[in-house]
Amino acid sequence: MEQDLVAERMRNFLGQHFPATRNVQDEQSLLGGGLIDSLGILEVVTFLEKEFGFVVSDEEPLPENFESVRSLSNFVQRKKTVSANGKGLKPGDYGRLTTGPQTTNRRRRTVDLRREL
Repeated sequence: MEQDLVAERMRNFLGQHFPATRNVQDEQSLLGGGLIDSLGILEVVTFLEKEFGFVVSDEEPLPENFESVRSLSNFVQRKKTVSANGKGLKPGDYGRLTTGPQTTNRRRRTVDLRREL
């Protein structure tokens, strides 16, 4: 998937769900600038999984992946490359990963992400 197309889809989603991001630049901070909060990260994760067909693990919503439209686009490209090589998780695989005591809670991890900033 072409980088510009991914960035455009991200900007469209962000603009529809987070009004403060309507005129966001690709390098502008979404997290540090307060444009998206921890619950917003959950919405972005859900969008990425549905729109691009891969699973975002509990460890992946990090500032380096979710900081800006550009970092989100790069993240999507990396995930799609891994999935194309047969090494990535597919949406149906997620249920197998979310069982067991070792699995972290996605909401708690996202809130922790905001504390790291």
